[in-house]
Amino acid sequence: FDITFAGSGRWQQAWGNLRFQVTEENVAAGTDDLEIVLDALGTVSGQVVDRKTGQAVEQYRIGIQSLSERRARGDDSYVDYIGSGVNMEHEDGTFLLEEIYPGDYILSTRADGYVINSKRITVPAGEDLSGVEIELLKGFKVRGRLVKLPGPKPVQGAGIKLSGPSFGRSESDAYGRFTMTGIPPG
Repeated sequence: FDITFAGSGRWQQAWGNLRFQVTEENVAAGTDDLEIVLDALGTVSGQVVDRKTGQAVEQYRIGIQSLSERRARGDDSYVDYIGSGVNMEHEDGTFLLEEIYPGDYILSTRADGYVINSKRITVPAGEDLSGVEIELLKGFKVRGRLVKLPGPKPVQGAGIKLSGPSFGRSESDAYGRFTMTGIPPG
């Protein structure tokens, strides 16, 4: 194919399609014999299971984040990432993530009553990474009541957050009660 650049200088062009990674290059006007190499996208598939029983976890949320994006932000931590994850519901606990760019990722999974599990994976260019097993550990439940003194008077609608290696969030009801599940030991 021929690409004609209007005028002189440097141009940025991007190439790609649905099954290949987009490649961007700065190209000088008048360049001949430009070679463009596109990396094929891959897939990640596997199963989410209960660590203790080995049974499939049917409903969960799974998220994937590129480690190179994290490093670009200066974030080398191994923080749990669900972010813009996808809710899944499969009787056998299986998942399939398609059109994943080659590279290193953090794959994070959460389900009601379980502790978040994050693991590092590498997706090869144009290949399927299959058989990824994600084991979820049942977490603890934290319940309580938020009151205002003197009284005590219940506090309704307060946001309650537990932070640490994992996290929990809840909001107090009309009686000040709150519950958080999936809290890790410690």
